[in-house]
Amino acid sequence: MQLDAAGYPYYQAILVDDTNLADAVWTPYVSSNIVVNLGATGGWHGVWIGLRGHADAPAAAVWQWNRLKLDWTPPVLVITSPTNDVVTQPWIQLEGYSSEPLSLLRYDISNAAGTASNQVVAVTGQDYNTTTFEYTTTYFHASGVSLTNGLNVVTLHATDYAGNTTIQTANFTLNYSSKTNPPVVQLLWPQNGLEICGSAIVCRGWVDDDTATVTVQLVDANGQTNRVGALVGCDGIFYANSLTLASGSNYLSYTVTDAAGNVATTNITVSTSDLELTIDPVSPGQSLVTGTIGGTNYAVEVNGVSGVNNGDGTWAATMTPIGIGGGAVVVNAAQNEGDPSVQQIVQGPQGAFVSEYHQHGSLDVYDWNLDNWNYTVIKYAFDWLYSAGGTASSLGYTVYNGNWDTGI
Repeated sequence: MQLDAAGYPYYQAILVDDTNLADAVWTPYVSSNIVVNLGATGGWHGVWIGLRGHADAPAAAVWQWNRLKLDWTPPVLVITSPTNDVVTQPWIQLEGYSSEPLSLLRYDISNAAGTASNQVVAVTGQDYNTTTFEYTTTYFHASGVSLTNGLNVVTLHATDYAGNTTIQTANFTLNYSSKTNPPVVQLLWPQNGLEICGSAIVCRGWVDDDTATVTVQLVDANGQTNRVGALVGCDGIFYANSLTLASGSNYLSYTVTDAAGNVATTNITVSTSDLELTIDPVSPGQSLVTGTIGGTNYAVEVNGVSGVNNGDGTWAATMTPIGIGGGAVVVNAAQNEGDPSVQQIVQGPQGAFVSEYHQHGSLDVYDWNLDNWNYTVIKYAFDWLYSAGGTASSLGYTVYNGNWDTGI
């Protein structure tokens, strides 16, 4: 323990896990570098260090308290996904948690295609213990771990803040023999038979295999054919853009192929609408959305929530905001028969983005009464939320003649 001491200390005393100051054994003060023996028991230890002058009585000593955690235990790693060691997808999302915070977490992979070392594993969250005032369980995610046919050996390397290291190996065998069913596909927009306002569209859907390949072919009302590939996210949501409708009936064909060669095909027909319906630009986090509409007798619905047709060529609605991952705003204009629709894709912000921030901490306040050798220690704990203020709680203890009394 490195002390920052002013004045002329002559005696020093050290107490470990002992709050009775009367137990102090005073020895000559030699230097500001104090050696403290925490013993062999791991975990948190309370350390009291006292200094006093040559002529000072023990009751006049100055004390400082700190706590130290003795950690000799390597971190425990638990893999929660994939749950099976035989997989049917050419890359996996490796997820799990550690029993404690980590200063380093990486993985190596070895398979028939070769080896790759020191690959990034992201920390996605941590639990906080408000009793011990420390972070505990640490959740991690390695995105898009690429596999090849046969055995794939993934080796995790984890180091905690005390320098303890764990090396854990997981084996995943890529085998397509049980993958005989075609992918399951759900179309989000447009749906079969939909009337679409405007001409440029982005086709959205969901597939149960995020490693599948999705292509969309459009045959427009003039017989022109356009074929594009779709982007498939880790959640299975896919987007296919660069598609333009011609006035009249248009035919869309979705072809979804998984890594085993199984194919699912979906065909739908959509048509263009004469209704003028637009959406003003929408940003992530925006709840009030607006736009224009070419008729006063249409009811407006936005992402399943009823809006208001203002009767002056505009509409407005309050919806659940699109998150930082992006999404879509779909507006339907309903009238007796038909349901013209328009969609706007909302892109998430690029680069690093802080959506929520928590600051946890604690503060100790000491109130001394040296004449009676009586003092109070009050511990404040606080949790400060980014842009939303914070809360604080206090827990105090009274110490009298070196003995702990009831908490305040």
